[in-house]
Amino acid sequence: MREHDYGQSSHQKSRQDHCRQPEKHRCKVRRQFSQRSVESLESQGPGHFRRRGHPALPRSRQAENAPRRRAHRLRGRGNRSHSVRRRQILTTTGGSTAVNRRRSGMRSSCRALRAMRPTRRGGSFPDKKQRCTMFDADYRTADILVVVPPFASPDRPALGPHVIAARAAQAGYEARVIYANLSFASRIGVRRYQKLCGTPTGLLIGERIFARAMFGTKAHGRMEPEVERAIAAATAPSSVTLDWLQQTARQWADDFSASLAAMPATIIGFSTVFEQTLAALSIAKRTRKAAPGKIFLLGGANVDGIMSEGIQPLASSIDHIFSGESDVSFVDFLTNLRDQKTGNGKIIRGEPLEALDDSPMPDYDDYFAQLAQTVACDIHPDGLRPEEIWLPYETSRGCWWGAKQHCTFCGLNANGMQHRQKSAEKAFAELNDLVARHKSTRIMMVDNIMPHSYFSTLLPELAKAEKKVGIFYEQKANLSFQKMKLLKSAGVERIQPGIESLATSVLKLMRKGSTLKINLDCLRFARALGIEAAWNLLTDFPGDEDAAYEVTARLIPLLQHLQPPVGVGQLSIERFSPYFDRKDDYRITNVRPIPAYSLAFPTLERADDIAYHFIGDYDSSLRRRPDLARWLGDGVEAWKAAWAPDRVMPVLCVLDLSPGRYLLADTRACAQVDAEILNEATMSAYLSGVGDRTVLQRALDRGYLHDDYGLLLPLATATEHLLERFESPRNHAAGFDQHGPGSGNTRSLKTASA
Repeated sequence: MREHDYGQSSHQKSRQDHCRQPEKHRCKVRRQFSQRSVESLESQGPGHFRRRGHPALPRSRQAENAPRRRAHRLRGRGNRSHSVRRRQILTTTGGSTAVNRRRSGMRSSCRALRAMRPTRRGGSFPDKKQRCTMFDADYRTADILVVVPPFASPDRPALGPHVIAARAAQAGYEARVIYANLSFASRIGVRRYQKLCGTPTGLLIGERIFARAMFGTKAHGRMEPEVERAIAAATAPSSVTLDWLQQTARQWADDFSASLAAMPATIIGFSTVFEQTLAALSIAKRTRKAAPGKIFLLGGANVDGIMSEGIQPLASSIDHIFSGESDVSFVDFLTNLRDQKTGNGKIIRGEPLEALDDSPMPDYDDYFAQLAQTVACDIHPDGLRPEEIWLPYETSRGCWWGAKQHCTFCGLNANGMQHRQKSAEKAFAELNDLVARHKSTRIMMVDNIMPHSYFSTLLPELAKAEKKVGIFYEQKANLSFQKMKLLKSAGVERIQPGIESLATSVLKLMRKGSTLKINLDCLRFARALGIEAAWNLLTDFPGDEDAAYEVTARLIPLLQHLQPPVGVGQLSIERFSPYFDRKDDYRITNVRPIPAYSLAFPTLERADDIAYHFIGDYDSSLRRRPDLARWLGDGVEAWKAAWAPDRVMPVLCVLDLSPGRYLLADTRACAQVDAEILNEATMSAYLSGVGDRTVLQRALDRGYLHDDYGLLLPLATATEHLLERFESPRNHAAGFDQHGPGSGNTRSLKTASA
């Protein structure tokens, strides 16, 4: 069951959102230039510049961890994540067989439920004195166990199961969360497990690994070589095979299920999001065989909507399937069970929770206790360090933008786009309590999108807090510089702004409500402030045109100083998206599940009702011109290589020298000059796209501006006060603002004033 319906950056992706540490560099390029170089340039006056490779321009940069976020929409590349669209979809569990299947076992369960009492525990990242085994005496007092199967990311608790456990506690029951994913990670090696979490979604490797444990046979198929290559790459240098992983998974499932069956809990629920279905079902099947009197539940994003019916042929060991948000339906289920009522059907559908302030704060003690016994760095070779751990938290559900205009490719929020949010007061208080309780420095907001009202409520309060933590938050790309500054001061060091494309025409096909200018400004502001912006370059949209990708491919080398995308990938048609639900409107035919489903689930006659990721037939540029895909892919790979940890980070930045005098530094691979002294008028033209015709043409020739079909868009970053000066609300509104179309003063070269 799940306490909400996030739908991830990412829907189906527990894919690791390994966000690297935020860039501390705030365009302090002056440090790269010796005082003698600057003085020499100043003495020559405006317009003079240093040629590439001048010895007075040494490059230096502190190495950064390479970004490893995975976008939920990429098919075949990237890491699992929030989401990273993101952000992880963390949900809860549920499920067992029909009530009348085990009448005597149910009666004993009812007696135990009537005696349930909630407990209170405390803890943070455990030290050696706090450690307990996964199934120690403390866990044996629980009446309900919620299991988080592989392949959930090991570096964070699962929010949904803990919210469900807290709901049970509010109702007078005791529920504990069991991290099977940490147990399996310990068995195969935590770093190897993390890399497997980041394998391409289109291969469903997490499901393939547990296929033999579930079905008893080795799954073969035409994708086997591709699967083996992906596994070898993920587990290098000590590469392993799919066969080894399947055998290990089957043996681990036997061992883990035996321990689980020995627990006194009367109800065992399993969460299934991302690639957790076969792991959950293989454990449930074994545990049911050893302990037939227990009640087994299943829930999560993988059983949303019709998928709850599609999974039934595989879920004979499951009593109840929870579909949708289960905040209320799970407690109602427990009440009916305790009172021996028969209102619980096989599929229990939940309704969206209206008042999020009623949602209890999660208690992650179970995660930290089990982490200390499985994959913590002080007991496991190459284990997880405290500073790697994220604390998930939600401030809203649904999507306020999607409620206005549903992005065509987005399959999030299966149960509706209605946006609901916590009050700023509750969110602020719970964040303080969460950080104090668990001693963590990193918060991952799992919202689809940050509530816009928080710019005037929650963020100013976080900015005033004495103790800062690093926050990840999903954003819309149309952030003004002032709003980006507020995010930074509030501790938001990582964002996923949903950029998706560098072509306004493609953004219109997506219904993103954005433009190229908005996306470029977002990347410029983030670079200037040291905020990590995780984004993805998506292609292959129905009705797109060659020109959009040709222009993008030419633009990419000019953007080397801005944060590159995680990767470039083709559109994946997701269930619940407009492309799926209204395929005829977009001239998409022959929509079918990606081939990996039939290989991972060999006993299903058809995977249509269990699949989330689909492919279809339609006309698109990249299907006519595969050379464009290679062009874009090569450009992005070169861009990412320029940002590798062992490389000097490129810059294109304007700095203050003295009143009316500025220095432009350019260390991109495409740079024609390394540095140039600017006067006030030239600086203004470079940062606004408006000015003298000759200056603007020089800026275009040197790649300081980009001509977007008549709009001259600045590409350089600058010091904060210069960006504030030239990125006023009037200038920023050159595309769609928060609520719709706007207009700005960026002008084409043909109409620029002399």
